Amino acid sequence: MGVDTVAVMAMAYSYIRFLRPEQMRGDSLRRQREAAGKWAAEKGLVIDQSLTNLGLSA
Repeated sequence: MGVDTVAVMAMAYSYIRFLRPEQMRGDSLRRQREAAGKWAAEKGLVIDQSLTNLGLSA
């Protein structure tokens, strides 16, 4: 009997934040997602795209 191997990728969760709500209309969201994706790829992680957490900085 053989053993099946399933590759499991470690997941990462990205928290995107803004100083002002107006920044969501600009390029900030794209830049932050791009930076998070690059960081995750360098670490061998996958960003969980099913969750979105956008917040305002204090």
